[in-house]
Amino acid sequence: MNEGWNVDSCVQEFSSVEVATEFFCAKKYDGHILKRENGVYTGVCLEYPDGFYPDAKIIKTLNCSSSSKNTSCC
Repeated sequence: MNEGWNVDSCVQEFSSVEVATEFFCAKKYDGHILKRENGVYTGVCLEYPDGFYPDAKIIKTLNCSSSSKNTSCC
């Protein structure tokens, strides 16, 4: 598993893609927005290991950091 991935600090649920996008960009985070089978949108860091949530599909990747690729939500 990716050493940069920490499920406790790298996951947040949102009601919509728009709300997740606003949150990530307000914080200048980079990450992915996942859509889960239960209809919930989950924001995760770029370090998210594909398949951690087997029911999730990446529907949007955000690059909201202003200066560095190292800025993430983790």
